[in-house]
Amino acid sequence: MNYQYDALATSVRLKDITSCSRNRAVLHRIKNSDPGLTCLYMLDEPEDEDEFIVREGDDLGWLGYFIGRNETLKSLYVYYLPTNRDQVEKFFFGVQRNKSIKAVDICNYINESLSVMNLPHVTSMSFECQLEGEYVNYFALGLRRCTSLKKYSGQLTAEIVQSLTTLPMLEKVHVWKNGGLAISREECMALRELLANANKLKHLDLSGAGLEDDGLKLLVEGLACSSSLTDGLLDLSHNDIGDTGLQALASSLASSGKVRELRLSRNNFGDKGLEAVANLLAHNRALRYLSFSGNTAITKIGVRAISRPYNPASID
Repeated sequence: MNYQYDALATSVRLKDITSCSRNRAVLHRIKNSDPGLTCLYMLDEPEDEDEFIVREGDDLGWLGYFIGRNETLKSLYVYYLPTNRDQVEKFFFGVQRNKSIKAVDICNYINESLSVMNLPHVTSMSFECQLEGEYVNYFALGLRRCTSLKKYSGQLTAEIVQSLTTLPMLEKVHVWKNGGLAISREECMALRELLANANKLKHLDLSGAGLEDDGLKLLVEGLACSSSLTDGLLDLSHNDIGDTGLQALASSLASSGKVRELRLSRNNFGDKGLEAVANLLAHNRALRYLSFSGNTAITKIGVRAISRPYNPASID
């Protein structure tokens, strides 16, 4: 497809492929690899001068082509794309040739064109959309083509996890939740599979996900049968984890020796949970940082247990 654009690239007039002078100016900077333009925002309403406002009259095939040839862009923020599948396919076909963009953020964009997403050189993706039904499959299909991805932030489902486990370089996952929604049992089961199969995973961020004891126990099952999070970070802060869930986690980590950093601040556990963590410190020599501030049910009994000099970990 790109050979068609190559033949016309030197003669095409930007005013013929853009809807307004604003977009024309942005496209000119993209075409010429302006070093002052390292981040590109695509929206449907204007906010700042350097944004490309997608409207009727903008040829997204040409936009994707010039992005693909650009050498200075580092980040791409896609907050709007039209429902025209042909235009979106041409856009992604061009963008996939770009080797300078390493971070992509997709927000508030949901339609079947997600299946043609193809970003093989991107190392970080944030996908802040709550997908349902067939759209989950569309996104999961596109995600499989992001073969250089190291960091993913977004929704997790069984389909998305299947795609993530095929990515050979994935190291960091952050579970994004919309509007304070608590993580579901189905999502926890998907996380269990991710932990069991993504053996290079080093960083799992579940902060503020609404995680409770039953969901944490599912995660523990995944940790128990894999090498994921070895010498890594597990962030469980700002959740609703109680003594029972924490006891299960501590028991698993004590026997496996995994995790270098464990964040447990602002949960719902008390002395029994903290005593389990104290036992973890006695047996897990890999743990170097632990935080548990903001758990108001903890008394002097729990503090006394955790204060014993079992482990040289830094405690907050």
